[in-house]
Amino acid sequence: MQDKAERGMKYSIKTQMVAAAVAAVAVFFAAFFLANNFLLPRFYQKHKMNDMIDLYQELSALMKNGTITEIEKEGIFKDESAHTVLREMTEKQNLDFVVINTDNQPVIYASRENDRIQDELLSFLFQRDTGGVIIADTDDYEIVKSDPAEKGGRGQGQHLKMWGDLSDDYSFIISTPVESLEAAASLTNRFMLETGLIVLVLAVLIAWFAANRLSRPIRQLAELSTRMSDLDFDARYTGTEVNEIGILGQSFNQMSDELEKKVSELKNANYSMQKDLDRRSRQEAMHKEFIGNIAHELKTPIAVISGYAEGLKEGVACDEQSRSDYCDVIIDETRRMDQIIHNMMLLDQLEYGAERNDFERFNLTDVIRGLLQSMEILIQQKEANITVLAPDEVYVWADEYMTEQVLSNYITNALNHLDDNHRIEIKVTTEGDKAHISVFNSGEPIPEDQVERIWDKFYKVDKARTREYGGHGIGLSIVKAIMESFKQDYGVRNYENGVEFWFELSMR
Repeated sequence: MQDKAERGMKYSIKTQMVAAAVAAVAVFFAAFFLANNFLLPRFYQKHKMNDMIDLYQELSALMKNGTITEIEKEGIFKDESAHTVLREMTEKQNLDFVVINTDNQPVIYASRENDRIQDELLSFLFQRDTGGVIIADTDDYEIVKSDPAEKGGRGQGQHLKMWGDLSDDYSFIISTPVESLEAAASLTNRFMLETGLIVLVLAVLIAWFAANRLSRPIRQLAELSTRMSDLDFDARYTGTEVNEIGILGQSFNQMSDELEKKVSELKNANYSMQKDLDRRSRQEAMHKEFIGNIAHELKTPIAVISGYAEGLKEGVACDEQSRSDYCDVIIDETRRMDQIIHNMMLLDQLEYGAERNDFERFNLTDVIRGLLQSMEILIQQKEANITVLAPDEVYVWADEYMTEQVLSNYITNALNHLDDNHRIEIKVTTEGDKAHISVFNSGEPIPEDQVERIWDKFYKVDKARTREYGGHGIGLSIVKAIMESFKQDYGVRNYENGVEFWFELSMR
């Protein structure tokens, strides 16, 4: 781990910033030297050529409007504005010029070396001697860059010269020195070379201090992340930077708070899991109790069957009708036991997840009608008046068999608790993506203190009457288990004239 950290320091932010500063300074000086030695002379020469062309155009304009001819005849420059323009152009742009007539006499000029440039003009006119390198050549003028030492041994320095004819009677020459730029460029190169090392050292120092200041909070963040990895959530970033690092530090603090919260939630989840384990232990205890209740429920029909069977064996029932009655009781109790065992197994499967729901889309109204048809005999025995209020088609997503179980238990429960009105109403309504199903029976409301307990296994509101119609207190427990496996709502409502049991199913 230490070797990895040492290798990482070779590429630290501080090292990279110093290297970047050195590279930036080196690139700057290299670019400056290239520009100073190659680009600047060309730019300066182009600029001076444009100045000379501007002056030539001004002289051409004076030629066209007759000003130069007027000066030659009268010896006076009457146009003050033109005079001012020429003076400003020559002084500001360091230009010399001479305009001569056919007698080789200067007509107008602005030059500190009038004789020299006049000789140069005459040399060009008569000898066509450029004395240098031609860099521009048109029908009206030539622009020449002279040699540093001209012919004749008179070293005049390097100049840009423009000459040509303004008309048949007048010629001109314009000159400007350029060697000053080359001397300045050479001097600048020496200056930059001598000061480059100083600038480089300063750049390295500045980069070093800047990188150190930048890396300090980053190291603090690294230490903070290490402490956080050890679940030390008291670690906090204390920097006051208002840049991206400050934002990152605040994000670390926020992340620390969130991690502390998540760890707390994890501990709570662990605590909840422990509670679930405890609840499972209690459920196992309840399961044992459930078995005990089943045994208790089966004890009565077994005792009845045993008693009637012994009576038959001992000849208590002497006539055929009595024996038939004894056999009917035994058969009824046997069916009762079978129903108890069947419901017990179904409830056990539902509560412990062994029974899997087979969800499908089906028409709920068809299920209700088919169920009522199968219960027709029981309905006639109870003299029940059943009303169904439902659309012809209500498609829901659920386990069709389990849904039928819920409806069967609700309807059976309603049939067993009818009053003298014998009224049962089955209603199906829809709202949004839910179908609401209710089964109402006229009769006595459930006592309010027992409403919550009717869903418990083997709980009976009226135990004597429950025994009378053959109930065993499991039907509503099965409804509860089925609806919770569907993850849908269910419940019961009391009315003054009866009780309504309801449940919901999803239509999507």
